[in-house]
Amino acid sequence: MTRPLRIEFPGALYRSFVDEERGRPRPWDQLTGQIYLGSDEFIGRHQSDRVIRAIPRRQMQARRPSLQTLFERRLEPGRLIHTAHRRYGHRLAEIADHLGVHAATVSRRLKQAERDRV
Repeated sequence: MTRPLRIEFPGALYRSFVDEERGRPRPWDQLTGQIYLGSDEFIGRHQSDRVIRAIPRRQMQARRPSLQTLFERRLEPGRLIHTAHRRYGHRLAEIADHLGVHAATVSRRLKQAERDRV
């Protein structure tokens, strides 16, 4: 018994695949930190705590809390600035914009907080 010869062209298969996927959500729209596709638990398991200069900050700290979330806490401002900058990598200029002060003010508060801890 012989089977009929079936010839399919790769271009036609690809076009049918693309047509089937039209209108569905794109996976790229669901990325976190440009590279993670999954739940917060998944990201936590696969995200390194090490700082690697070759990897962009946005990818390394995909799960960092926003400044809004951090500063909702009722802690000393210097301590919050220290946490935002040293632990989560927010830049001093970002923190200053959020607080409505100059970056130099944020820098002084950070240094004071670090001095107080020593």
